[in-house]
Amino acid sequence: MPAEIPRAWVGLTVVVALLEPSGGTLRRGGYDTGLRPVQTSIKIGVLEGVTDLGIYGDFRDSEREAERAASVFYPWSAVLGITPAAD
Repeated sequence: MPAEIPRAWVGLTVVVALLEPSGGTLRRGGYDTGLRPVQTSIKIGVLEGVTDLGIYGDFRDSEREAERAASVFYPWSAVLGITPAAD
């Protein structure tokens, strides 16, 4: 677990920069490579937990996603950065 993510942030609203699959697969020479392209995304939400494997919480990137109420887990390899949200 990265030392800069304090467990004291659990329960706070945070901004998370993530690396996520963007859908589809990469093709080369007309053949599917089996690789998936990735994109960065910024999400905001309540940090519900920090573990040795990653973080989980109720993170959203748009108003449309506000209807979903489910915790999502992101491994540390997908977390580019995390910081408390400004009030």
